Amino acid sequence: MRRRHLSNRIIKIKETDNYRVVVISDAHAHLTALKTVIERVNLQPEDYLVILGDFINRGYDSIGTFNYVREIAKRDRTFVLKGNHESFMQRPFDDNDHMAEILAYFKKDPYETFLHKLALKTNFNLYECTDAQTFRQHILTNFDEELDYLRNLPILLYFDDMLFVHGGFEPEFDIETEETKFLKYDFFNRKGSVQECMTIVGHFPTCILRSDHLSNQPYFNFEKNIISIDGGCGVKITGELNAFIIEKMDGLKRYDCIQYNNFPKAFIKSTYDFPAEMTTHVHWPHRNFDLIEKGEAMSRCFHRETGRYFSVFNSLLMEDEMGIKLKTDFANTFFNVPIGTEVSVCKVYDDCALVKYNELFGWVWANQLSAIL
Repeated sequence: MRRRHLSNRIIKIKETDNYRVVVISDAHAHLTALKTVIERVNLQPEDYLVILGDFINRGYDSIGTFNYVREIAKRDRTFVLKGNHESFMQRPFDDNDHMAEILAYFKKDPYETFLHKLALKTNFNLYECTDAQTFRQHILTNFDEELDYLRNLPILLYFDDMLFVHGGFEPEFDIETEETKFLKYDFFNRKGSVQECMTIVGHFPTCILRSDHLSNQPYFNFEKNIISIDGGCGVKITGELNAFIIEKMDGLKRYDCIQYNNFPKAFIKSTYDFPAEMTTHVHWPHRNFDLIEKGEAMSRCFHRETGRYFSVFNSLLMEDEMGIKLKTDFANTFFNVPIGTEVSVCKVYDDCALVKYNELFGWVWANQLSAIL
């Protein structure tokens, strides 16, 4: 292996055959999930490990995950790339002009962040602080090393005939002045150009990229040479952490994925004959739909974006000043499975339950489930 740094932002690895690469993206401070998938892939000394960014924020243990990633990065053939969340935590301290705005954002508590945890670690009262410069100086004084680590994470990894980047890539992006474009490229699969080499990205949950079923498996866009691997861990109700495996032997590549979730198990104890429908996936940013006919337990709706009709449980409908909306992202996949079938229970909503079965997420009535194990 020959490793070459181009500044501190780009790494090139000269490997052409007979290798195994494990790629994990968007762990979002879920330390148990990250440790578990790394254990399950059974890393060997000759394997490569790529942490594809967004390993902090949103979850329960940003500091623990940060420390774990720094420790595992000492392993030979391990590469940690920057995600938009790592950049988000570090950039305010390099751009003093926006510090007051950032402090106000943190106080809103949209989700727990690495900086929340750092402030708590030193008993700094983030919520009562009225001077942004006091907050800035406190973090710089106590945690400059941690910020410097985030600041200097590389952006791009070239490996064999592949490119690894958290958000996306376009040749015209300037890596020295437009770092954020590489890290937060929303809708890269749709907006991005055809890539010159296979580009592996995280950032955008793969379940959003699918219209015909709900799954967190890696999404292959061979028309544009893009593979998306973010399983939505800590972001989606159905979120899982993916370990995407690329193995090349004798010139041939093989892909695999190991997933982690903490969904409890249950068994189907009674059957139900759900309607068979063309799958409609209602999710951000296309959540607008019309209620066509309300039934006793399920209603008929029309999804404006796709022009499709779909059935939904009444218990998932709610009304506000904007009209009727869904309590959660929804795909009208209903499981007609035999008694005794084991499923993973993602969430129970009143009379219905979102479950995982054979790598797909779909719905059953809650009373069809045995006691959750």
